[in-house]
Amino acid sequence: MHGEPHYFAPNSLCCLGKDNLFRRGTIWIITWNWFENFITVVICIQSVVLAARDYQWRLKGDDQQHSPRNDYLDEMGKILSLIFIIECILKIIGMGFVMHKLSYMRNSWNVLDFFVVIPSLLDFELFPALN
Repeated sequence: MHGEPHYFAPNSLCCLGKDNLFRRGTIWIITWNWFENFITVVICIQSVVLAARDYQWRLKGDDQQHSPRNDYLDEMGKILSLIFIIECILKIIGMGFVMHKLSYMRNSWNVLDFFVVIPSLLDFELFPALN
């Protein structure tokens, strides 16, 4: 793919073989240099979003954490989290989850990514009791 050899598990998620068209498409995406560059830019944007939060309410002793800027940054954070969730899903489909030595969870950067992405699901209020 893309002129470079990439090696992944022969099966992904115990059901998608190496000839599966959907899996081949996800492998093409995750090995594309533009995809990696896009994710790097999104990580940089996420860092700026985290640094741009308004903490004036703490200085004033106010219990209200909301400001127009924070509300905007929260919405932007949800969009960025969605991009990271999609990246995680694509990589799991393409690489396999954990069974093969070249699978998603066998790479330390992907493990870090996974344990950052999973808590970000709380932003989407999928589990209202936890919010």
